[in-house]
Amino acid sequence: MLTYSKVEFTLRFSQPVFFKTYPTFLFRSVIGNALKKISCAMKDGTCESCLLKNNCAYAWFFETHVAQDNDVLPGVKKASHPFILSAEDVFREKTDTVRLTVTLIGKGREYINYLLFALIQAGERGLFRDRISFTVRAVQDALTKRQVWEGDALSPPEKSTLSLNPDTRSSEKRSLCLRLHSPVKIQKGGRVIEDIDYMSLLQSIHRRVRILAGFFGDRHALAPVLDFPDLSSGFLPKKEHFTSRRVYLPRWSGRQKRAMDMGGMEGAMDVSGLFSPCEMSLLSIGEVLHVGKNTGFGLGRYTVEKQL
Repeated sequence: MLTYSKVEFTLRFSQPVFFKTYPTFLFRSVIGNALKKISCAMKDGTCESCLLKNNCAYAWFFETHVAQDNDVLPGVKKASHPFILSAEDVFREKTDTVRLTVTLIGKGREYINYLLFALIQAGERGLFRDRISFTVRAVQDALTKRQVWEGDALSPPEKSTLSLNPDTRSSEKRSLCLRLHSPVKIQKGGRVIEDIDYMSLLQSIHRRVRILAGFFGDRHALAPVLDFPDLSSGFLPKKEHFTSRRVYLPRWSGRQKRAMDMGGMEGAMDVSGLFSPCEMSLLSIGEVLHVGKNTGFGLGRYTVEKQL
């Protein structure tokens, strides 16, 4: 239904650095700037008016234009960005090495060479006010642990496929823990949900799967997603307990010229009851694609752990 690759870049700084804000906020910004310089054929124009926008690495990742008459989100001219960054393990830590993981969705897999070159260029320019430089020391397939960059040769990482199991009739009793590793922010009806529950999380995962599969996946495999039952009545009720805290994550937006709160909920959600194969496949897909808002910044990452 939807293909992806996961690549890990090992970055070595010229001196120890301290990330006061989420590392992915900085890396997303410098990657975007470097990609635009590398890829843009219209230095003074806009992506929207460019004839090359559907085959440009920068426009694909950071603008992601779609036809306004699309049947996934009719009237919308820009889709969810087809990549996810992750490097939260070094948040508020002093280190000289960062492992930046990038999940490339659909056609985004074709632009790994642009991504590597953008990181090399960004490293030469440096990060922070002091412009501390970094180098790309290794590139590996995060799923197979195979090195994909040797000298000047960059080989493609493995392609994996996400598929949704449509079976909602059978079920199995389970006790799960959904551990939120980076802040999750979920919107419903244009408003942020302050108290996340299991069903709102599952609905957000389904919406993300439907949108990404619709824009970047196999159109012939979409029936189980588009014809999906109403989640409010499609699954059996669960017992749940959410141990959480609200995390405030400020980020300065250069485009909007203001500080933004990128935070959300972190913690662990214990859920028990009868789970269908469809439900379990949704949870598994969400582990790869993340959930909620700002997934392109690495937010909304969770894992599913089975409880004894």
